[in-house]
Amino acid sequence: MPLPVAFLLVPQFSMMSFASAVEPLRSANRMSGRTLYSWQILSPDGAPVSASNGIAIVPAGGIAEAARSAMLVVCAGTGGHRFADAAVFGWLRRLDRQGLVIGGVSLGGYLLARAGLLAGYRCTVHWENLAAFAEEFPDLEVSNELFEIDRNRFTCSGGIAALDLMLDLIARQHGGELAKAVSEQFIQERIRDRHDRQRMALPARLGIRHPKLLAGWPPPSACRAASSSACSAAISIARRPATISSCGWRAPACCCCRPICRCSRWRWPAASSRPRTSPNAIARPTAARRATSGWPRPEDQPRRQSRSRPARRQRPAMAPAGS
Repeated sequence: MPLPVAFLLVPQFSMMSFASAVEPLRSANRMSGRTLYSWQILSPDGAPVSASNGIAIVPAGGIAEAARSAMLVVCAGTGGHRFADAAVFGWLRRLDRQGLVIGGVSLGGYLLARAGLLAGYRCTVHWENLAAFAEEFPDLEVSNELFEIDRNRFTCSGGIAALDLMLDLIARQHGGELAKAVSEQFIQERIRDRHDRQRMALPARLGIRHPKLLAGWPPPSACRAASSSACSAAISIARRPATISSCGWRAPACCCCRPICRCSRWRWPAASSRPRTSPNAIARPTAARRATSGWPRPEDQPRRQSRSRPARRQRPAMAPAGS
């Protein structure tokens, strides 16, 4: 018997995330030669719903006439953080009481969080909304993972990460060989793990590999101030002092001494607690260490023979005038 899956599309949903979530199910049916999955498309009121790219999708119905499903995927996009429909939130809570597996892709996590379905679960959203999401829901366990699967909840950062999420679910239910076959159908050279980063690595994004240049990224213009103390505590924002060494060398501080976020992939070099010394300086041990380490004592050192300077010749005294 196929596993029935429902997709709830809200206005301005992400077409990329929706396609990346439903297409692996179709391909799994084709590659296995069996109908492993079936799906239905829903909208809040049963009317056609437009994606963020303007393409309208005609659903099978609204949430009121939704057929029985085993899993629900909430698809949201650029307007997901503004979605506030009490009827939809109540419907989600009823499905949770019925024991459905419920998840969200892209900004679908906003709907689950506002319905109270993410309390006590790990979750993630798109990297662009991580800070705002953590500020609005400070009690949730928010991560920057590619996707999260925690018991009967799953969330995805969005984009083509929904493909990796569905491949993981297919591998859990029908084995890794089928998941690999589906991945190759979509010309995906590997199945990414949930721990893979959401954003590109700095060398690939910037086109540079010099470690000193990468250590100083991002530039001061990329610094952003924290909007509240709750956000600061949630995403670990702290100030970096301008002077980080005792010799007076000043780090490239951001303008107006604004805070710098430490939750990103990059790290500023840690300040050294010891003063910097000149390369030509000679470190001499203390008197206690000289006595045990055999360091030559001053009295054992040969004294430098000082040259005796020739006496300065005295000029003859001038006779006073008129003598």
